[in-house]
Amino acid sequence: MTAAPLTPVAPPVPTAVLLERIVDAAARRTAVEVELAELALAWAHAHVMFPASEVTWGYDPDAPYGLGDSRAHVESVEWHALPWLHWDAAASFAAAQGMSTAAAEMLLRDVLTLELRLPLTWARVRAGEVAVWRARRVAQGVIGQANDVAAYVDAAAAPRAHSIGVTGIEHLVEEAMQRLHVEQYEIEQLEALETREVAVSQPPDRFGVGEYVIRADQVDLTAFETTIGRLAAALRRDGSEESLDVRRSQAVGIIADPARAQALLDGTGVKVPASREVFAYLHLTEANLLGLDPVTLDHTGRPHLTQTVAGWAGRDDLRLTIAPVHHCTGCVRCESVRGGHEHDARAHTQHDPLPAQRTQVELQDPTCVFPYCTRPTRACDLDHRVPFPDGVTCPCNLTPLCRHHHRLKTHAGWRYRPRGPAGSGTYEWTDRYGQVFVRDRAGTTAGSTLPT
Repeated sequence: MTAAPLTPVAPPVPTAVLLERIVDAAARRTAVEVELAELALAWAHAHVMFPASEVTWGYDPDAPYGLGDSRAHVESVEWHALPWLHWDAAASFAAAQGMSTAAAEMLLRDVLTLELRLPLTWARVRAGEVAVWRARRVAQGVIGQANDVAAYVDAAAAPRAHSIGVTGIEHLVEEAMQRLHVEQYEIEQLEALETREVAVSQPPDRFGVGEYVIRADQVDLTAFETTIGRLAAALRRDGSEESLDVRRSQAVGIIADPARAQALLDGTGVKVPASREVFAYLHLTEANLLGLDPVTLDHTGRPHLTQTVAGWAGRDDLRLTIAPVHHCTGCVRCESVRGGHEHDARAHTQHDPLPAQRTQVELQDPTCVFPYCTRPTRACDLDHRVPFPDGVTCPCNLTPLCRHHHRLKTHAGWRYRPRGPAGSGTYEWTDRYGQVFVRDRAGTTAGSTLPT
């Protein structure tokens, strides 16, 4: 029996008409993006503290080692030749646009760069000829560069800003430096060796697979590549049926255990004790342990199959650590509400939380709880919701805030309060303009504006 052909709900639209609609939608989207860029520019000008200056303390883009001057803070370099904005200018703009504070700061910086340092490219943006995101690439390419370099790049990039890519922009900056500041370029070419690093490119996804980027000297990269290849070949020799790419990725983990790597390369077949450790907080319930629930959650809310955890426990190249964690059962008034808990003397006399208390807060709120912020709690301050010493040092009174958003709460008129039951992870934020945002574990929701 053959299936009946699907009948379209509506008659097909001619391809030419579809294409026309797509082009029109793209044009309207570009117009909206340009309007947002112009509003960002207006917001930036409304929060200027100091006008633009070609002089940045501790930084001289025309001098050798200008970019590497240790006296110049990275923010000073990024805002070189731009007006300085009030330190909390980006926060309310970011929250109103549903973006992080850091993303808003970069947007304000980029539009100021376009207007003041790349006027030819900015003119094409305002005319709707260049997408804002492409123009921002050009702006980011001239961050910290001297004015003559920015002008050179603007003149060369503006005519093709609608199609130029990151590599093309980098080549233009290099060309400008070689033509205008050849001595500095040669010195900074040597200085590039100081940028070598190994960094996370893509955090682990829901299957625990992530990406790293290695930036190293060519000699070191060649040696690393050779060892990876040898280990991948040794895995195949010992019976692995995985593809070459998978075996190469496994070799990265083996390198982290030098004794096992050497034994594998030598082909002795000798088992060496595991030296790599896996440490994760998993919320194992009775149903998990009885085999009735196949899924458990870690402290970030990410699900894991209990079968995966069992696989970790069964590997001879890993040491699995299981740590019991005590969860705070307190509430807003821990000592007086039924079901709460008594605080010891330290909670009333010591401002800084104990490591175990910080762990409890990390498990309860894995990130900064400011609207749209995703900075991990381990890199945050722990804010006393009820200020110490009136408020106790206890997980039931501690909230993770990254340093910038902690300062916003303390000095810039932002305020917040918990919503819902204690430990629910829901907070209501209000900025100094009356905007209200609700932050919970699912994200941030913009609320209504409070009456003035």
